[in-house]
Amino acid sequence: MSQSSTLPAPDYYAILNINRWATEEEIKAAYYRLSRIVHPDKHRAELSEAANANFALVERAYKVLSDPVKRWAFDKYGEAGLEQVMTLANKDIRPEDIGQRFERLIERYLQDSEEQRFRQSGTFRLGVSLAEFVDQRGPQAVGPQIDISQMFLDHNIQAPLSSQDTLFLGGHMVGFHGLGSGAMSVALRRVFSPDSWAQLDGRMGSQNGVDLKLWRKLSANSFGQMDVAYDNRGGLSLVTSISRQLAPDVLGSWTFKPGPMGFMQLAVRKRTKTWSWDCKFTTGMTSLKSECGVSKDIGSKSRLGLVAHQELTALNGGLDFGLEVRATHQISSRSKGAVGVSYGSQGVSINLRYQRGLLRFVLPIQISAHVSLKTALAATLLPIAIITAVHRFTKPTRKARRLRKEQKRLEERQQYLQESRDNHKNQLQLIAATVERVRKHETEHNGLIILKARYGDPIHLHDSLEQYSPDDIEAPVINVTDALQFAVKDSELELPATSKSGLYGFYNPCFNTKVTPKLYISYRLRDQPFELLVEDDQWVKIQWMRRP
Repeated sequence: MSQSSTLPAPDYYAILNINRWATEEEIKAAYYRLSRIVHPDKHRAELSEAANANFALVERAYKVLSDPVKRWAFDKYGEAGLEQVMTLANKDIRPEDIGQRFERLIERYLQDSEEQRFRQSGTFRLGVSLAEFVDQRGPQAVGPQIDISQMFLDHNIQAPLSSQDTLFLGGHMVGFHGLGSGAMSVALRRVFSPDSWAQLDGRMGSQNGVDLKLWRKLSANSFGQMDVAYDNRGGLSLVTSISRQLAPDVLGSWTFKPGPMGFMQLAVRKRTKTWSWDCKFTTGMTSLKSECGVSKDIGSKSRLGLVAHQELTALNGGLDFGLEVRATHQISSRSKGAVGVSYGSQGVSINLRYQRGLLRFVLPIQISAHVSLKTALAATLLPIAIITAVHRFTKPTRKARRLRKEQKRLEERQQYLQESRDNHKNQLQLIAATVERVRKHETEHNGLIILKARYGDPIHLHDSLEQYSPDDIEAPVINVTDALQFAVKDSELELPATSKSGLYGFYNPCFNTKVTPKLYISYRLRDQPFELLVEDDQWVKIQWMRRP
């Protein structure tokens, strides 16, 4: 079967019906048995083309798995690794040097992968105020102004130095109504074990200081962290935190900082399949804070949430409170966007968020410094109107993209099914005589007889194949009775722990769908009937267990 970049590559272990831990002797024995059966000299002229193609596939499987370098490359990198090895083999390089040259290529590959491990994270926040534009009143009001009220930029780089050590480099800048500050930080983390690590931070800039963090797993359901910090403004401080898994989906934490500027915080987080709840209560010498949020999945890619917070300041008796309604949508596998509307003592704001990987962009837009019915409605309806307009404007493009993607999926599926069905028929013809001999031998010795075997959509495994036309490539199941009987040896059947679609005489009728195929086997062993339902990648061994 010809291979395309979109079609699955052959599984050489499955073709020879051996496990990935097979020895050289087992590989050689499986190859000799299958190659003798499918050899072109063993078949009539009309099957010569199919025999040549199948014999070449079996021979390639043996050449790959019997060569230690090629087998290692295939196990680790699949066909991509094999292509690198074959490229070197086709050059004027001695065979004994191919492994060394390939190791260099792999080192380069690992180096590129190591560079990709340098994780970057950051936050960019730009605060915009339209309060003067919305709140101005009367004919003598000054022309509207758009105020950039705040700007915050934070960026961090995580660089692994070894399996235990990680270096963190970061910096941030803050601007607020014309005033600004910034700092850079360097941190080194050492992981002592899966249960503990320590990290030393250094900060330079508007606030200089050092910070030692210690983390340790306390039990199977709890862990703790202690931060000892010193800076040129606040002096020495200590923060202790303990977290515990209160239930399978509930995490609780307690944080305490002693001193005049100290605080105590209690937090509880609950996560279910579609719901999440977060509550946080903080009390200190100068303020009392609380924040609670709830969100629910809406569909497979969207989430709707509600967050409420309040803060009571003891110094001036001020009360800050707010409520935010937020909608989040998963744009792609690595990015998501959110829009929220907040109402509270700071007025009415629209909060736009976008996250790509670990990079976050936040744009809070203050609509008004006061909460009124007009501003609340405007802030609520404006994002809805914008989202609706964008959704309708991009609907034709998104629909066309979905249609192209679906058309490509169907074309790939049709190509795979057509080629695989033809190859499936050819393979069954090539092994037909062997299947009859095996079945006759097993019958005479009261051994293992495959009565019925179906592979494909689990819902249709017991369907009668007569309802499907022989030319119907969309049939959800295929008949693999002969293919399994062919694999029987001395009243035993063993199938490797890999997708059964790669076995000789098999293919995947569920290719490019959301259905995971299964294998149904009805067999007779020692005159006793049995049935077996097998997961696609499940290891199988059927044999007669003799009683001691």
